[in-house]
Amino acid sequence: CGSGAVAAAAASRFPALVPHITMPSAMHELLALPMSILLAFRFQNAYDRWWTSRQEMESLAANAVTLALCASNNAEVDPNSREAKLAGLTLAEQQQHAEQLRCRMLSLIDAYCVIAEQVIHGGDINPHPVNNVDQWLQPQDVLLEKDAEQCLRAEDQLVWCTDSLMDCVHASQRLGLYSAELASKMYDTIGQLHDSVQKCEMVRTQRSPGPFVVHVRTLLFLWCYTFPFTLLGSVRPLTILPAQFSLSSAYLGAEFCSAEMQDPFGNDADDVPSR
Repeated sequence: CGSGAVAAAAASRFPALVPHITMPSAMHELLALPMSILLAFRFQNAYDRWWTSRQEMESLAANAVTLALCASNNAEVDPNSREAKLAGLTLAEQQQHAEQLRCRMLSLIDAYCVIAEQVIHGGDINPHPVNNVDQWLQPQDVLLEKDAEQCLRAEDQLVWCTDSLMDCVHASQRLGLYSAELASKMYDTIGQLHDSVQKCEMVRTQRSPGPFVVHVRTLLFLWCYTFPFTLLGSVRPLTILPAQFSLSSAYLGAEFCSAEMQDPFGNDADDVPSR
C-alpha cells in the first residue's frame, strides 16, 4: 500500500503534478487478464498438490489398517491345507509359528508408518501439537530384535520394510494362514502403500518451476505497485488507498495461499498430518 499512499498524498497535496505522474490504465487492463490466468494456473497447481497429498495420506493410513486387520484376523492354521502338511511341523508348532508371523507383520506395519513419515518429511519432523501423536516410537522401538538390526543396516529402510512385509505374507501363505486370493490382495495393498509414499515424497521434493514462480510474482508486484497511479484524476484521493488495498489483497492473497499449499507437508496446524 506504499505506492497507494504516495499517489493519494500527491493527488491531495500537489494536484499540479497529477498529469505528470498519472499512468494510462490501458496497460493494466491488458495485463490483468494474462496475469489472472497465470495466477489461477499457479493456484490450481498448488491446490492439486495439497489435495493429492491429502488423498495419498488417507490411502496410506487406510491400507495400513487393512493390512493389520488381515494379519490379525487370519492367525489360525488350517491343518488340512496342503501347505501346512508340507511344512512338516506339528499343529502346535505351526500355530506358534503363525503367532510369530502375526506379531512380526504387525510390528513391520508400525515401523512402516514411522519410516514413511521420515521419508515424506525428509527427516525434519516437528509436528504441530494439533497433528502430533503421543508415544510415537522409532522403528527400532517397535520391530523385533532381528528385524531392528536389519533395518538399521538397510540402505533404504522403506524398501527393506516393504520387502519384509511381502516376505511375511509369503511365509504366512505357505503355512496355510492366507488363501491365494487373500495373499494376492495383501501384496496389492503393500504395493499401494509404497506407491502412496513415493507420490508424497515426489510432492515434497519436486518444487514448482522457479522461473514460472518468479515471473508470476514479479508481474504481480509491478501491477499492484503501479495500479494506484492509474486512478489519479479519475477518483478522489481518499479512495485510492482502499482500492489498491482491496485489489492487492485479492491478488497477493491468492499467491500467498499458493505458496502455502504447494508444500503440504510441514509443521503447521493446517499442513497434511502424517501421524
